Amino acid sequence: MDGTPLTGVKSSLDRVKVCGMGVGNEMALLVSNYSGLAPGTKVSVQTPAAAGTPVWDLHGGKRLGDTEATGAFTVALDSATAHLYYLGSKYAAAVPRR
Repeated sequence: MDGTPLTGVKSSLDRVKVCGMGVGNEMALLVSNYSGLAPGTKVSVQTPAAAGTPVWDLHGGKRLGDTEATGAFTVALDSATAHLYYLGSKYAAAVPRR
């Protein structure tokens, strides 16, 4: 994805790291749990996305929903140490479905 590094992205838990790239309202975010928090732990991810932006889990191949009014979305950690998320609609058709 062309773009620039995102600023202002963070998780509600300091042990879960977030980084990403974006162009306009299209974003790719990596959410990593290298500290080994338990599967099922819920984490809010703050982004600069507009409210209602679709959120896709590229690891699971599923749409999680839309961003909240603040641009945040919530994920439940699983056994994977990292997940890549796509926020936007321009490339949604290219998201592999599982």
